[in-house]
Amino acid sequence: MDKLKCIVVDDSQKSIDLISKYIQNHPCLELIETFINPLLALEFIYIQQIELVFVDIQMPEITGLDFMKVINNKSGGKKIKCIITTGYFDYAVSGFELGAIDYLVKPINYQRFCQSVERVIELLPSIQEQSTALLSNQFIFIEKANRKDKINLNKITLIEACGNYIQIYTEDDKYIVHKTMNSIIEQLNNSNFLRVHKSFIVSINHINSLIGNEINIIGEGTYRNVPIGVTYKEKVFSVLNI
Repeated sequence: MDKLKCIVVDDSQKSIDLISKYIQNHPCLELIETFINPLLALEFIYIQQIELVFVDIQMPEITGLDFMKVINNKSGGKKIKCIITTGYFDYAVSGFELGAIDYLVKPINYQRFCQSVERVIELLPSIQEQSTALLSNQFIFIEKANRKDKINLNKITLIEACGNYIQIYTEDDKYIVHKTMNSIIEQLNNSNFLRVHKSFIVSINHINSLIGNEINIIGEGTYRNVPIGVTYKEKVFSVLNI
């Protein structure tokens, strides 16, 4: 599958590391390079035919808005997509006027990041078709009664351990399967799922909110508050950027 070639431009290494991790976890993106100095990024973009730039607004050498102006002037017929990343709301209108696809306010969580990427994909039909095909090919088979049901991974909302069995909740149904949590994690092999407790795996796309030490999962047929285990808390908060 062709992936969107991306770079990250930010004067904060912490922000670069977070966005880089999100890009590497996304099936439609390829991280080519990161830059603390935006002037070096401007030289690099056209050599490597970069398609998507995550750019900070406030940088010492050149602002993100001026960075986008240079890109617009040099791009000719090819429009390089930009997503603004910043700690401030003040520049949203100016960014959109320069053609920014979206405006991510730090700290950025993974769910919001994916929404921005989806907006870019919608503008690129060839990538959108491949993305749709990729998602439709992500599935597992689950035994139910005397048959094996095909379950699309994007339909799974929650997985719960129950003794020697697990319960798999989807938007349409619930399945009880004789499996361990470790074996189902290996079978899923998907960055959209996060183990938050020894007894729970959640779909990041179905997280509605966090209330104290609980995650609220919502989807057709599923509405649950799931506890965050003490030993999983640090990783959960890191992945969700909380």
